[in-house]
Amino acid sequence: MQPQDSSSSNSDTVDYQAWICPNLLIHWQILPASDSNQVFLQAIKAEQKILFSAAEGYALKHFDGTFTVKQVQEKCLSQFGQEIDSTFMLKLLDKLAELKVLAIPSKNKIQKLNTDSQTNETIKLYRLKSAVQWIEHPDRYWLLRLQNPDSIAYLQVSNHDKN
Repeated sequence: MQPQDSSSSNSDTVDYQAWICPNLLIHWQILPASDSNQVFLQAIKAEQKILFSAAEGYALKHFDGTFTVKQVQEKCLSQFGQEIDSTFMLKLLDKLAELKVLAIPSKNKIQKLNTDSQTNETIKLYRLKSAVQWIEHPDRYWLLRLQNPDSIAYLQVSNHDKN
């Protein structure tokens, strides 16, 4: 299943359905929004709170490191029926990446690993970690943000070294 606008997604060139949804609950909590069926995804150790629809919140509850994207898509379809389209999870992954909740690898990295015979590396790539995040800096370098249970660390990386 491909999204209609393939230029907007880092994940549309591969079979994202097999990705393992990371355990977000290590660093995030899901809270109900007052007087609404929407939910907030709130960072445990930071001042970040993001509003999601009921269907997105239901999907996020399954981001515990045990379900694949396809399994969560099926659970959402079972729970919400026609409300869920075939690209629901792809859109949610892209939204999480845009909001810097998850870091999805670039298309070049995905394509390189998909053509590589080292399947262990490909499997590691798809196990997105909620505690590791790439942040692009306007001065043309990258920060790798590493959030451990007790601290946050940053590593500055050149664009060449990141790719």
